[in-house]
Amino acid sequence: MNRVTLLIFSVLVVLQASVFAYALNMNNQLELLEEQVVQSSPEFDSVIQNQALLNTDIHQIIKVIKGLIIQVNYLTNELEQDKVKKQDNISQDNITIG
Repeated sequence: MNRVTLLIFSVLVVLQASVFAYALNMNNQLELLEEQVVQSSPEFDSVIQNQALLNTDIHQIIKVIKGLIIQVNYLTNELEQDKVKKQDNISQDNITIG
């Protein structure tokens, strides 16, 4: 396994986890804003604007997570192909020696 590929794979996994945690945090903030709407109607407009911004952020984060998942899948496939090639090379070397 190539060290650079493994490093990229590790960074993407950590990044994906971080983005997911950020999305969960945004979702929690969205729920808190909804509670504020129920409790205080004079601040309704401000809360609605914040809720819309959070909703947009969440959708963008979901797109980023999907992109990260695609990248991790691609790297996983590349690692598997690399592994198969190395196993084939080892098998051919063993046949040549034998």
